[in-house]
Amino acid sequence: VYLPGSQCVVRNIEARNIAMCRERAEFVAARVSADRASCASVGALLRIDDVRPAPRDYSGRVLAEGASENERGVLEVRCSVVGRVRVVACANLEAWRKPQRDEYLVADVAPYEDDGEGEAKAAAVEAAAAAAAIE
Repeated sequence: VYLPGSQCVVRNIEARNIAMCRERAEFVAARVSADRASCASVGALLRIDDVRPAPRDYSGRVLAEGASENERGVLEVRCSVVGRVRVVACANLEAWRKPQRDEYLVADVAPYEDDGEGEAKAAAVEAAAAAAAIE
């Protein structure tokens, strides 16, 4: 969960995500269903603050010192969470199903403001996720 006003570090290993963080200043992170058939309609808008070769891969293994960015294939992307947005449409949805996974999705988004009910639901989801993580 990315909370507005916070910072996070994302490790990008897929070609499309690496291209996205090199070509864009901001991106949306949204939860994807377990079967990867859909994603959440509301996501976090992340501003890219810094991109560098990651010292560790996604599993925590230390990567070879002196290896080039292309050899490592993992980028560490530091971001600030700007806020939340509603995903309205996707200009290139076919890219999601491409086996090469080399083209990132380009979404149309609209501002999203929480109301009291939305905040209560979000808090309940976060509490359930925290409880699941503890078990």
